[in-house]
Amino acid sequence: MRRVGFLAFVVWCAGIGAAQAATLPVRPNILWLIIEDACPDFGCYGNKSVRTPNIDQFATESRRFTRAFATASVCSPSRSAFMTGRDQTAIGAHHHRSHRQDGFHRPADVRLITERMREAGYFTVNLRSLPPELGFSGAAKTDWNFHDDGRAFDGDKWADLKGRQPFYAQLNFQQTHRPYRKAEDNPVDPASVDLPGYLADDPVIRADWAAYLDEVGRVDAKAGVVLRRLEQDGLRDNTAVFFSPTMVARISAAIRPPFPNSRGCATRSRRGCAPPMTRAAAPRTPPPSRSKWNDSTSRCSGCGSSSRSRMHR
Repeated sequence: MRRVGFLAFVVWCAGIGAAQAATLPVRPNILWLIIEDACPDFGCYGNKSVRTPNIDQFATESRRFTRAFATASVCSPSRSAFMTGRDQTAIGAHHHRSHRQDGFHRPADVRLITERMREAGYFTVNLRSLPPELGFSGAAKTDWNFHDDGRAFDGDKWADLKGRQPFYAQLNFQQTHRPYRKAEDNPVDPASVDLPGYLADDPVIRADWAAYLDEVGRVDAKAGVVLRRLEQDGLRDNTAVFFSPTMVARISAAIRPPFPNSRGCATRSRRGCAPPMTRAAAPRTPPPSRSKWNDSTSRCSGCGSSSRSRMHR
């Protein structure tokens, strides 16, 4: 990816003007906070039961998205898509948790966003090791439905970020992945939750949804710690921060621009589930001709079922 193209993308996401972007001394860093399986159940999206003061504050400094969509409703196909910028059905990565032991590789023309960022001079990190005083570690999750050769990222340590700018870093939060845990202190009251219309109003479901909102609160607390540490390390003003889920029925996605005094906008999300940078990372390619499509059999590692599909080679 060319430097100019990447900078234009960040400028578009952040909502700043070209004249302001021209004054930037360096390329901005990117920190992508990825949460598991979450809907837009945050105070800034209108949920009155959840407690998300950090993300709500983050939203006042950010641009929020309402029409961002994923190409899958399951995490591993969704991750396979947003890391490549290609539909998982087009690259044979559409079955959940498939191709883990069969040596399946993505097509030769399909590249990871980290490979493109590395070519642009970025140090790429899938964060696992965080400062001890934060009290938790990153998941360093990949979960792709194609072979992972271990070279997708350059490192996994927060300590490397300040000295290796510009950086592209991902930090995965797994709290909102099942099983949910009810908060020990001041849990969400099941009677107060506003259930989605597709769920039955049942005490068991209300308790489950309340526990999910407790987990959203845990993510909020950790995200707040990370954002404060970013500022303490002197990285805030030159870092574009993305916050989004991997997938599900609805989305909460926000970007805080890395530039002081730039303004964001607030809007309400209804449905969809894709990080806003997914498509921008990959080059535009014409649809493949019929001769480039081959029949293939893919087997799910979870249930063992197999199905035939046509994938682009």
